[in-house]
Amino acid sequence: MDSAIQVLMVEDSADDAELLTRSLRSAGNTEVLRVQTEDEMRAALDEREFHIILSDFQLPSFSAPAAFRVLRESGLDIPFIVVSGVVTMEDAVEMMRAGAHDFIRKEDRARLQPVIQREIHQAETRKHQREIEEALKQSRQHLVQSNNRFEMFARSASDWFWETDVGGSLTYLSERGMAALGARSAQWQGSSPGSLLALPENAAAINLYESAVREHRAFRDIRFLVKAKGTETLHMSWSGIPSFGEDGTFQGYRGTGSDITDQVITAEKARRATSLLADAITSAPQPFALFDDQYRLVVCNERYRQIYAPIAHLCQEGASLETIERAACDMEILDTSEYGNTNDYIRKRLTHIRMPMTAFVERFSDGRRMLVYEHSTSDGGVISFRLDITAVKQQEEQLREREAEILLLLNSTAEGIFGVDDNGCCTFCNASALKLLGYETAGEIIGRQMHDLIHHSTLDRRPLPAADCDLERGRQHGQRVHKRENVFWRKDGTHFFAEVWSHPIVRSGHVVGAVVTFLDATDRIEAQERLVQAQKMEAIGRITGGVAHDFNNLLTIMLGNLELAEAYAEPHRSAREVVQCLQKATKAVRSAAHVVDGLLAFARRKHLVPNHIDLNEAIRNMDPMLRQAAGDAIDLALALEENLPHANVDEVQLQNALLNLVINARDAITSQASGPGRILVQTEYSRDAGTSNVGENGPRGSQTAVVSVSDNGCGIPPDLLDKVLEPFFTTKQPGRGTGLGLSSVYGFVEQSGGNFVITSQVGAGTTVTLSFPGVMTGKLVDKDEEWGDSFLLRRRSVILLVEDREELRQTTAEMLRHIGFDILESSDGVEAMKVIEGPQSIDLLFTDIIMPGGISGLQLAEAATARRNNLRVLFTTGYTDENHGWETGRTVEYPWVRKPYSREQLLSAIKNAMSD
Repeated sequence: MDSAIQVLMVEDSADDAELLTRSLRSAGNTEVLRVQTEDEMRAALDEREFHIILSDFQLPSFSAPAAFRVLRESGLDIPFIVVSGVVTMEDAVEMMRAGAHDFIRKEDRARLQPVIQREIHQAETRKHQREIEEALKQSRQHLVQSNNRFEMFARSASDWFWETDVGGSLTYLSERGMAALGARSAQWQGSSPGSLLALPENAAAINLYESAVREHRAFRDIRFLVKAKGTETLHMSWSGIPSFGEDGTFQGYRGTGSDITDQVITAEKARRATSLLADAITSAPQPFALFDDQYRLVVCNERYRQIYAPIAHLCQEGASLETIERAACDMEILDTSEYGNTNDYIRKRLTHIRMPMTAFVERFSDGRRMLVYEHSTSDGGVISFRLDITAVKQQEEQLREREAEILLLLNSTAEGIFGVDDNGCCTFCNASALKLLGYETAGEIIGRQMHDLIHHSTLDRRPLPAADCDLERGRQHGQRVHKRENVFWRKDGTHFFAEVWSHPIVRSGHVVGAVVTFLDATDRIEAQERLVQAQKMEAIGRITGGVAHDFNNLLTIMLGNLELAEAYAEPHRSAREVVQCLQKATKAVRSAAHVVDGLLAFARRKHLVPNHIDLNEAIRNMDPMLRQAAGDAIDLALALEENLPHANVDEVQLQNALLNLVINARDAITSQASGPGRILVQTEYSRDAGTSNVGENGPRGSQTAVVSVSDNGCGIPPDLLDKVLEPFFTTKQPGRGTGLGLSSVYGFVEQSGGNFVITSQVGAGTTVTLSFPGVMTGKLVDKDEEWGDSFLLRRRSVILLVEDREELRQTTAEMLRHIGFDILESSDGVEAMKVIEGPQSIDLLFTDIIMPGGISGLQLAEAATARRNNLRVLFTTGYTDENHGWETGRTVEYPWVRKPYSREQLLSAIKNAMSD
């Protein structure tokens, strides 16, 4: 073997491996790769080819039997030799029975080289034998396939096959040949073709055949007749070529036969048809002419002469096409103005007739239009016929003028308009649509799927499947759709807000597409958002004092109870008194967190994401804010129905909507002259939410979550009830409102797939009802009850805690240790990476998002999971906006828990992060 012998050595002892390697290399060119585990061995077999495998019998985490099993699973034929100094004879025999090729003791290294040479040689011999067997198998298969293929061709071919020997006797006749000649096996074997065709009508054909056979010439299409059953006569064609051996010796003939009866009958029919065609040409109502291969007139009908009436005398047999056409131009029968002059027209005309099969329009000076069709004949001539399309051309011109007017109207509108077919692909778009979407030509859009082109993602660039798109669903179900705020994407990747109307196109009762009209609503929406934000700030200004008052009260509770807990910690005090103080402080902390969350969330301006939320819990959380908005003089009551379905809405937008409604109710009550003010915020579970009095969209189904805000204020006059949802319309006095409160609430409900109903009576008050499709979640099961702490603590899980605030890190670590986890602590990402790169087992990385040291929590998580594939990650943050402190533009799928967190919240988040 010229190249190096490739050896895979399964050995944990470096010294033994070195001795074996030296022994191998002393005998020749050898390359050795040592592995110690099953994974290393599998990787080595996948990456390289080896001539021999040497394996110690027992390794700390591997063994020769396991290594041999890996080899067998790979399907490779590599000699496997056990080299060990401690294996028993029973183990060696068992390995040989399993298929190992030999066993050598480590002290008997002198025997190793001959055994390797022998096994490599035997492996190569086995490989060569397999290659020979495979080649023989393929040869046999090819031979059988060739024979089968020929038999299939012979059976399926319309021709039939025959073969003769040197003496001219038939040695082979295919089944179709026997059927064609009416011969049975006993009749044709040993017979000559001439004897089978011995009919008086075939004498000349037999003479041609026998003459060719005597001279050993090939022959083709010798025709003869065969008498079939009854009186039917069949026409046959006979072709053959002589066969010669390698030494040039004549061996006989091979050939084919064909039944050409249909061809003969067809030729006769064609002759008759020619006669009929001549009569048809003469009587045809359309102009018709036949030219030969030199473009000279062979025949034409009277209608052809009539269209060239002034020069009809030239339309005679033998006249050239150029003579006729030039005379028609000179007599101004034809209108050649679009060609420049007569010579240019004649060149175009002759070019066209040389490339027929393409219709063209022949223009006459009197306004007639003839559509000319020309086709080549088999002998190189041309058939020319005409169709008078004068009326059609006039209608087309009128239609083009009408289409131009319609297109001008569509392109003159400021609205973008495009049409789609039943697959959602663009069929038309106007100039405004191109401009709004950033395209230059309609060709860039026509034929493309519009959802994938302009509506593929949400505002935060998350993919928007067509199945979740209101426009696509409306098109598929033949429904009209109006969306006041949709995100459309331009060609350059930027986006804008569009107000969209989609109307189905119905043909013969079937929806075949839709026409979509849209406007750039960005300025309107941004202006509306600015006014809404100003309204928020106004509301925040009104409730800030109350919030500060509540927050100071909560801080007083926390401070007082913590000081009491410190005092109660004296030895003579009871533990129960300390616990009660701590519980009161904890409750105050949670209340303060809710106050801060609600205030900051309400002040946010970014678009948020809907979630399954409990309406009752959301209303309870913002109860202090609602009461501050209502004021001390108004009695605000909550009536919350239990077992309410969850609603898939954005919680912050819901809070904004409720706050708007409470503020409107307060203003309506304030303008009332007398009587105590009352506002009722109520939830209920309804199986039929009714129909919206302001729109067509709304929840449909049996599960509906309803929230309503009622007041006993001044009410809204009936003539204004339909206008209150219009942007900037307000019934309040100047300076008291923007006119966007109810409009923004309605927009939120519509986008959430909900229902908006407003009822009012002058002097009795107003009720605004918001209904949302319910999401039944069933009974909530406590995780500790369902799993038990043993679920995650069946072994002590190790958590790497990364937090730069030392006091917080120590507190959190103590909480986790008290739960039962083993904790590793790091103050920043750099220190944490050193721990991750070390040998310590880690089950969960629990890290803050924003940290000093140049490595953020997200960067740390990405680096850690790349280093440890099975590492779970949990983030924490003190930020309250929806970015949670992520780097701008990053999409993160890791779970997170917000500060401040309780022991129960932290344990629930850890279980969520560590569960599959």
